[in-house]
Amino acid sequence: MQTSSPLLIALLAALGLAVAGMFAMVLSERRHGRRSVLPATVWFLLVYLPLLAQFAWPGAVWSPVSSMLDAEPLDFGGAVPVFLSLSGAALAVEHVFRRQTVHAAIEWTVIPRARMLMVVVIVTVGWALWLMSVEHVLNDLSLTILVNTTLMSVCAVLGGSLPAIPARRIPLDPATLCASSSAGLAAATASAAFLEPGTAAIVGAVAGLLAGWLLRGGRRTDAKSLGRIVCVSGVAGVGAGLVAVGLLERSRGLLFTGQPGLLIAEVLLGLASLAYAYIVTMLLAQAYKRMR
Repeated sequence: MQTSSPLLIALLAALGLAVAGMFAMVLSERRHGRRSVLPATVWFLLVYLPLLAQFAWPGAVWSPVSSMLDAEPLDFGGAVPVFLSLSGAALAVEHVFRRQTVHAAIEWTVIPRARMLMVVVIVTVGWALWLMSVEHVLNDLSLTILVNTTLMSVCAVLGGSLPAIPARRIPLDPATLCASSSAGLAAATASAAFLEPGTAAIVGAVAGLLAGWLLRGGRRTDAKSLGRIVCVSGVAGVGAGLVAVGLLERSRGLLFTGQPGLLIAEVLLGLASLAYAYIVTMLLAQAYKRMR
């Protein structure tokens, strides 16, 4: 699955810019945007690029993760560690700012649901096409990736709405929609190429359900904060995807084909990425807090 094609590298670079932009949003609280540009740029250089180097050019560039663990990733272009590094960033920012939690996502409640659904559809299609591009040709595997990614995103949204039903809340509020669909895409990144469509639908629903539950598990004041949304979507989606790769597909699952070491290596790589991103982000957030 590894490739160094110019198209994939360009897509990863674009994803990195989006990641840096998300980090800027988490830090800026929409009031200090100019000040957040510097820490976001530093984060891009110190967190995203080293993690990308491990997966886009394995062995060619020193990476803090590759120095800890010598293993090849199973995911497409290292997107799973990117999801986890985002989660680590969100966790670190929430930890540093505690009572000054970012509330930007609460403003999303005024966005029409139809518009949010349109955004989710566009992102899902784009993400599926990105995952398909790794195969370079239209074959059975690329079609499986397309179908599974779509199923996992849709079922994740449905699963994310379930925790709101007993409380008689609106099941598709924008924060839940964003977190659950992102969790579905994270799970698809880890496992879409390995699962049958039925299994993929179940995994997507579980990822969305877990994201919806975690999103509502925080304090009422910050349950819909941008940091929490980013964190729970990455953790829930990647967790569900890695479990699916190891356990749910008996014909190709790593634990059923005599390859448990690959699954363990993938989990360790993810945890190492998460820990590295958390530590660096916490230091940057502390510096940013003093700048303010």
